[in-house]
Amino acid sequence: MHAKLRLMKIEQLSQALQAARAVTRRLMQALESERQGRNWLARDPAHAEINPYLWELGHIAWFQEYWTTRNPQRGKGIGYSIDAAHSESVFPNADVVFNSAVISQSARSQVSVEMQDRVRRYLDKSLADCLETLQRDSPQDRTGLYFFRLALAHELMHIESLRIMGQVLGIAIPGDLIGGALVGDCCELPVDHVASVSGGQFSVDFSPDEFAFDNELPEQAWSVKAFEIDQHPVSHERFAVFIEDGGYTRESLWSPRAWAWRKEKALEGPRWFRIENGVIQRYRYGQWQVVNANSPMVHVSLYEAQAFCQWANRRLPTEAQWLAGHFANICWGTVWEWTADAFAPFISFVPHPYREYSEPWFMTHQLVKGASTMTPIALQDFRYRNFYRAQRNDIAIGFRTVRDW
Repeated sequence: MHAKLRLMKIEQLSQALQAARAVTRRLMQALESERQGRNWLARDPAHAEINPYLWELGHIAWFQEYWTTRNPQRGKGIGYSIDAAHSESVFPNADVVFNSAVISQSARSQVSVEMQDRVRRYLDKSLADCLETLQRDSPQDRTGLYFFRLALAHELMHIESLRIMGQVLGIAIPGDLIGGALVGDCCELPVDHVASVSGGQFSVDFSPDEFAFDNELPEQAWSVKAFEIDQHPVSHERFAVFIEDGGYTRESLWSPRAWAWRKEKALEGPRWFRIENGVIQRYRYGQWQVVNANSPMVHVSLYEAQAFCQWANRRLPTEAQWLAGHFANICWGTVWEWTADAFAPFISFVPHPYREYSEPWFMTHQLVKGASTMTPIALQDFRYRNFYRAQRNDIAIGFRTVRDW
């Protein structure tokens, strides 16, 4: 996440919460404008990676309400006791209907279209109550601001999810709502340039007043041996050479699990990608568009990234190498990036009150670094540890490669 969010005080936080909700509402309008003929409620097997639309909105409201207004221990920050009871929600049965920890993916479609107006009111009420509580509590330090910062971070994550929903469903979204602001497009070096990184030690720290997720802590000291890393994520053009060289037909390039996944999906190339008359195109929000061949490859699974690395005689960077690359000024921020590491806790990990954020997903997901153009600016931070299942290719995700010296 961007340091601005991590260090926001009351007034900045209040403004940011309102700005985030304004974006959520505009995305609602854009998605709803093409709602006719689309099933927003049932779990569509073809789109199993996204939540039902109304449930997604209700969950945003519930999370904000549950951890701020309804949380009697909000002033204790991570010193919160898990045995403390929260007050009642303004939305009947919200703790069952909208709590992602207790309701299965398939059951989330129980939020019916008849509940649409109630969900809208819930969104309005949760924000108003959160802002009132923030002003009334007037917290000044990291502890008192923790849950308000958490609620903002959570909504920003779901803004990215709503953008992904538009992409998956092929719905046109106004350009200014798609995202596009970059923090990592920091260099003018050629797209095929590599950076040489000397071995050594470095640390990743947080200031005393900064917000941090539990999986980012405790602060770490890292050590790497010398290596080279791509200055930019792998480009569309570079990946196209892999495809043209039989990358999707050569079983030897794929792990057994990855090859089984490719066969099940009947993939002959990446999702939402094609080459027409020698021109690379991408399916983006309902339309095929010509893309810059030097732009980062996107919407590829971990399996596809690993197969490319096998073909190129390179490999994915570890988290330590990605971070060392950051300090060597690699360009990042256009796509999320797969790493070679499983999502795992640091030694001496301690879960924060929102226990479902990290702990259930350790060793079942892959660690992802960076940010994408769909990621709100306030969430973009090189320290952020994101994570996805290996088969996810609906996210704006790519990769870069490394070679050991």
